[in-house]
Amino acid sequence: MRLELVTGPLEAWFSFLRPNGIDLFKKLLVVNLYFYATVFAGLIIGGALAWLGVTAAGPGSLPLFVLAGVIFVFSFFIAQLLWLASFKVVEEQYGSKRKVSVLGVASENALNFFVFCFVTLLAFCICLLPFLAVGIVLSGVAVVAWGDLFHAIDRIIDFGSAAIALVAIVFSFFLQFSLYEMVLERKGPLECIRESFSLVRKNFWETVIFYFVKTGVSYLVSLPFTIALVIVAAIFIFIALSVSLGGLLFSPGLSALLFVFIILGLVGYLIWEILSSAADDTAIISLEYKYWRTIKQQTKKK
Repeated sequence: MRLELVTGPLEAWFSFLRPNGIDLFKKLLVVNLYFYATVFAGLIIGGALAWLGVTAAGPGSLPLFVLAGVIFVFSFFIAQLLWLASFKVVEEQYGSKRKVSVLGVASENALNFFVFCFVTLLAFCICLLPFLAVGIVLSGVAVVAWGDLFHAIDRIIDFGSAAIALVAIVFSFFLQFSLYEMVLERKGPLECIRESFSLVRKNFWETVIFYFVKTGVSYLVSLPFTIALVIVAAIFIFIALSVSLGGLLFSPGLSALLFVFIILGLVGYLIWEILSSAADDTAIISLEYKYWRTIKQQTKKK
C-alpha cells in the first residue's frame, strides 16, 4: 500500500485551502445558488400543478400529477447539470483562476451527463436484480415460517433497503471520479465510467483510505452548520410551544407573527442549506480533485 498517494494530496490540499479557501467558497456559493434556485423553481411549479391535481375533479387530475412529476425530475436534472461547473471552478482555482461560466459548462456536458445518468441508473437497477430474486425467495420462506404476510413484507422491505444502500455505496465508491473525467477531461459517459472504475481498481486500498478520510472531512465541515441548525431549531420549537401552551396561538396578532416566524425559519433553512453545501463542496471537491490528479499521474507512470 502506498500511503503517500493519500498523505501527499492531503498535505497539498491543506496548503491550497489556506490562501484559496475563502475565494473558492465564494465561487462555489454562486454555483450552489444556481443549483438551489433551479430546484426551488421546480418545486414551486411542480407543487402548484400537484395542488391543482388534488383540487381538480375527475380524470383531468392525472395529467397534472404526471406533469408535476416530470417537472420535479427535470428541474433536479438541470440543477445537477449546473452543479457540474463546481469541478471546473476547483480546477481553475488550482491553476489559472479564470472565471468559469456555469451555463457554459452545463451546455457543454448536457448530452454526456444525460447519457451518464441513464446508464448509471440502468446499471444500478440491473445490480439490484439478484437482490430482488433473493427477496422474492425469502418472502416465500418468511410467509411459511411466520404465517404472517405483513410481518414477512416488513422484513423484505428491510432487506430491500439494505440492498439498495449496499449497491449505492459500491457505485459511489467506484464512480466517484467519473464526473471529473467527463467535465475536466472531456470524455464520453461510458469512457468516464470505465476510467473511474479503472483508477479505483488500480489504487483500491489507497482509495478506500481516501474514501474514509473524505467522509471524515465532510462530517467535520458539516458539524458547525449542524450545531447551528440544532440551536436555531430548538429556539424555534421553544417559542412555538410557549405560544401554544400559553393559549395565545389563536390570537390574531400572534398567529400572524407566528406565521411570519415560520416563513423566516424556512428562508433561514434554505440559506443554511446553500451555505453548508458550498462549504462542503469547497472542502470535498478540492480534496477529491487533488487525489484524482495524483492517482492519474501515478497510473500513467506505470
